[in-house]
Amino acid sequence: MNPIEYIQSGILELYVQGTATPQERQEVECMSHIYPEIKEELSKLEQSMEKYVQIHAVSPPAHLRSKILTNARKTILENKPTLETSSENVSQPETKVVKLTPTWIKAASAAASVAAIVFGIQNWNNARKVEVLSQDLLASNTNSIRMESELKEKAALLELSLAPTTNKIDLSTVKATAPDAMVSIIWDTKSDDVLLRVHNLPQAPAGKQYQLWAIVAGVPVDLGMLDSNATSTDIQNMKKVKEPQAFAITLEIEGGVPSPTLEEMYVLGNVPTKQ
Repeated sequence: MNPIEYIQSGILELYVQGTATPQERQEVECMSHIYPEIKEELSKLEQSMEKYVQIHAVSPPAHLRSKILTNARKTILENKPTLETSSENVSQPETKVVKLTPTWIKAASAAASVAAIVFGIQNWNNARKVEVLSQDLLASNTNSIRMESELKEKAALLELSLAPTTNKIDLSTVKATAPDAMVSIIWDTKSDDVLLRVHNLPQAPAGKQYQLWAIVAGVPVDLGMLDSNATSTDIQNMKKVKEPQAFAITLEIEGGVPSPTLEEMYVLGNVPTKQ
């Protein structure tokens, strides 16, 4: 487990709250000595909890406070008041200043403080959970927006592909080493838009990239580079072209070349002639 995964595991929160097991506490202390990022995150959590407890300090519920005081009063029946004496001069007659501090008040004060700390820790822990949940919801919302945008784009491209002014051209393999290679082209005769979908192409090796060509009046015209990360369901928008006779794809150096390498041609397809 790397430092980032260890931080995200939640064990640091348990350590700060005091609910970690002795073994977990020892582990956290050891990891914080080894990894500066863990030590820094632990320090932030401790400061965060301290500030939260101070800001959101609350008194214990009335029923709990009453219970604490009732139990504390029982203590006074079993314990005498604390006597604190002082003497200004040992040579003069001793004058005792008696200060009565009922034990039950001390007990109640200490118990109330502990209860307040416990409630503070619980509130801090809940706040942490809310913060994490908010971050997850934000990430989920961002993903939903992105997916909605992608779906709208694909729907628009699909609508274009079904338009009466479009031609669908299937590019079949011309490479013996890639017998299953196949790519579909949609060319709009009105807008000159070119859409491409890869059904099957071998993974391009490092430093290489597939390039689309249109044959116009017998001359190859560059229509752009294929996205190496695209899947078989992705539709790619390529460069526009007027009156192509055919389309072809070659494997070139990454970024493309001005003229196709015929020995590296993988697929080829002719544009149907008008009847």
